[in-house]
Amino acid sequence: MYERSQSAKSRRKHNKSTLLPIPKVASNSVGQSKQTTLPKIYYHNIRSLNDPKYNELKSFADSYDLIMLTESWLDVDKENLFSIDGFSLYTCHRGNKRKGGGVAIYAKNNLSLHKLCDMSTCHTSAIWLLLQQPEQPPIVISNIYHPPNLSKKLKSDMINHLVSTIAKTLNKYPTAKILITGDFNDLDTSELVNIYPVNQIVNFPTRGSNRLDLVFTDIPEYISSGCIQRPPILCNDHCAIEIPSVNRLPTSKYTTIKKRYISHH
Repeated sequence: MYERSQSAKSRRKHNKSTLLPIPKVASNSVGQSKQTTLPKIYYHNIRSLNDPKYNELKSFADSYDLIMLTESWLDVDKENLFSIDGFSLYTCHRGNKRKGGGVAIYAKNNLSLHKLCDMSTCHTSAIWLLLQQPEQPPIVISNIYHPPNLSKKLKSDMINHLVSTIAKTLNKYPTAKILITGDFNDLDTSELVNIYPVNQIVNFPTRGSNRLDLVFTDIPEYISSGCIQRPPILCNDHCAIEIPSVNRLPTSKYTTIKKRYISHH
């Protein structure tokens, strides 16, 4: 795996035949913040959800609202063996039935969630959910696994997937907030940050001296609180990440309309 570049300034050249509008995000008409409790989140590149890791995960699962796992290594036949009482399990397995990869999200049953879409290839995996709460802005939640050493074309495909999925969702839910977790390895995510008003809030290494596991969000309270480094499950080589629960979720103040050209190869 590779260390991410912290100062990437490069920009891709785009085919201007396709214009994708980024929708305007509405601000609160009464100028007041709405109140709610944001989910407490546990993220981990678990590198195979086997029985010993599953048993340890169950021992503290109830402390969290959402548990986001990458490199789950699950398949359709295995996922029913790893249920956790009180949680719903959302999965996206690696394509072509290849071993490895995959993502999973455990969500407490008291959360109002529905699956938006997923994306699975023989290399990458992504799952997208929408969290809705009464009288509160919805939150677009995604968990991503992008392995290292992919071609420029496959890296561009992943960025296009991220940007276009957010755009389509915000067209339908214009006040929605964004929270994306994942193991991005050597994927340059600077384009995502330039297009959307999201911050990357992990400020510590997650594997050796490398920062591979990232969290992107535009939720001010998550940005202010940041992330907490947690020890790995068993002998895993990635540390875990905790996103603390916070008590205030304002509606978005962003009003700028941004556009991008999707590159085609």
